[in-house]
Amino acid sequence: MKRFLWITSLMVVSAFCQAVVASECIATPQQAVKVEYENPQHAEQRLIFWRYQGEVAWENPTSGQVALWHRLPNGRVAMNKLFAKAKRGIAYEPADLHILGKDQDWRTLAVLGSPKMLGFGEDDLDRTGAWQQSPCLKIQTFLSADRGIALEWIPELAVPASLKVKGAGVNWKASRIVAEVSAVQKRFDEWRHYELTDFADIGDMEADPFVSQMINMGFVEHSEHSAYYANGQPID
Repeated sequence: MKRFLWITSLMVVSAFCQAVVASECIATPQQAVKVEYENPQHAEQRLIFWRYQGEVAWENPTSGQVALWHRLPNGRVAMNKLFAKAKRGIAYEPADLHILGKDQDWRTLAVLGSPKMLGFGEDDLDRTGAWQQSPCLKIQTFLSADRGIALEWIPELAVPASLKVKGAGVNWKASRIVAEVSAVQKRFDEWRHYELTDFADIGDMEADPFVSQMINMGFVEHSEHSAYYANGQPID
């Protein structure tokens, strides 16, 4: 739960399914989706969630920063921290994320804020208005008064339409949803053309103006090690 709240707090992030861009219902929309989230109380706080096959991304449209996570064949997770203005990024291997304390479980990343992840059961389903119908999608409402959590969940896309956690500063609503495969794929293709620098090489590249700027601005952690053992411990 704490990990999820930490993730949602990064979303420097009501028209739910009415904003879906699709001429007809998509057969397998879970594989490709884009959701734009806003904080109703702070209009400047926005974030875009992207999912395409084995990758998910969190895009801050204000700063142009993107955290792009991808699942490796062994099931572990790697991440690219991208900067749109420079069209460059820092690549973090699983060992790097472990050292930084930023390990992530793929199920948490790929299925954002599911009822199960938030600890909801059948008894928490609001059956008085549990399903709201839209042209293509449904919204399922879960409530937990004792924990102060309200979730509107879209099972076809496996994303929240809204999430509010009382007392935790979490209050996000979807303002636009795109379930069009070609549009989502195009964005991921653009990110693949960014020039990447391995996090393990940062210590040897501080003369690079981009790397130096990212370190000085606190966007990239300083790497003192260039290699790691398989368990994530640095090789001195």
